[in-house]
Amino acid sequence: MIKMIYRASTSFILLALLISQTACGEDFIPEALLDKSRILAVVTEPIEPSFDQDISLTPVLHVPAGGTVVSESWTFCPITIGPNFGFACVDEGCNFPIEPAASPLGVVTAKPGTLLLDCVTNVLANLDSADEGAVATEGGQDDIPDVVETVFRYTVVVEEEQEDGSVATVERKALTRVDLHIKEPPVNRNPEFESIKIDDIEVNLNETDTGITLKGAKDKVEKCEFGSCKMVLREYSVILNVKESSLDTYFNEVYDKDEVEETEVFWYVTAGRVQQEEENNLEVEGAWSFKKLSEEQQAQLDAGSLEAWLYVVLRDGEGGQASYGPFTFNVEP
Repeated sequence: MIKMIYRASTSFILLALLISQTACGEDFIPEALLDKSRILAVVTEPIEPSFDQDISLTPVLHVPAGGTVVSESWTFCPITIGPNFGFACVDEGCNFPIEPAASPLGVVTAKPGTLLLDCVTNVLANLDSADEGAVATEGGQDDIPDVVETVFRYTVVVEEEQEDGSVATVERKALTRVDLHIKEPPVNRNPEFESIKIDDIEVNLNETDTGITLKGAKDKVEKCEFGSCKMVLREYSVILNVKESSLDTYFNEVYDKDEVEETEVFWYVTAGRVQQEEENNLEVEGAWSFKKLSEEQQAQLDAGSLEAWLYVVLRDGEGGQASYGPFTFNVEP
């Protein structure tokens, strides 16, 4: 199944999601559960570059335990023929390959302004002399747009283990649209995390192994909502705080006024479920419980220990993103 899960004013990511079960009820696998490899986000810096700026793109890629990245590739097209045609490049000579860095995984840096000029040169070279003359004489400075929408494509090939124990080779793709400003770009920064707490314990944002053990995952506790109480599996609070100074002000054309960016948080886990409980623009709280585990995960928990991974992706509604993880936790019954 292919699903678009993110669209911002300046960019979107088209994520190819392979979901093994799509039935209703207990068989449904929510998108927050990472049972296969997946591209969770592509973080760009800056979000809206000026003509002479470099841009870096960092994919947030989940590879399940035992999985291996076989290959990665990036391409960049500064001029496309639009969404109705899948953002195909206006000319094959404008579809530039970009070499990813060896470390960190998949990161690339590009000069979109320089590549835009190379694209124009390639297009003109493919025109006959009459058309070339028309292009040179009909246009004027007023015809040059202030903003050019460009497209980066990321493809990763992963080998990962299947439920039957076999190993399959799968391909994941992401498309990111980036506004290239010919003139001065607006102030538009990526949001930042202030802190993340799990069960009231602050997580070191720079360490994958949290060293945190979540005990009592099989305990039943009473939960009361709307005047009704029931026994449920224990839930662990997950609280994300956003750095207020990292949120920008933008002009809302609909309401004709300046507004502060509105944040949205996405939790992704390899085991259990995270339910969003409360949120405001600066603090989001979820509840993580270890229910509906796979047979293998349930056996590991019953035996005394289960490793669970958590990713957190923060978006600000104006193309900005931040991501942390994976954080690993030891879960005990």
